[in-house]
Amino acid sequence: MKELDTNTKSALMKRIDDFVENERSEQPGVPDTTIMMPELNRVAEEYSLDVSDLFIAYLDHIAITNKRVAQEAEEELDFSKIRRFY
Repeated sequence: MKELDTNTKSALMKRIDDFVENERSEQPGVPDTTIMMPELNRVAEEYSLDVSDLFIAYLDHIAITNKRVAQEAEEELDFSKIRRFY
């Protein structure tokens, strides 16, 4: 992805987050990847970014944010406690 300064990248990720949250409440049951694409396309066009690179950067953002939230809540997943039930 084209190099963006940290503040711009953070602002873009928040913009996409806000869009997805808003649309998720208006379109329950629609996959997030479907919901996010219009905003990803708008941001990519506005900032002359490759939409595929932006999509990957946004997925990275989600993964990092979710891990940070889990760590802050001290809810680390303990795989040893997960069992399959048949």
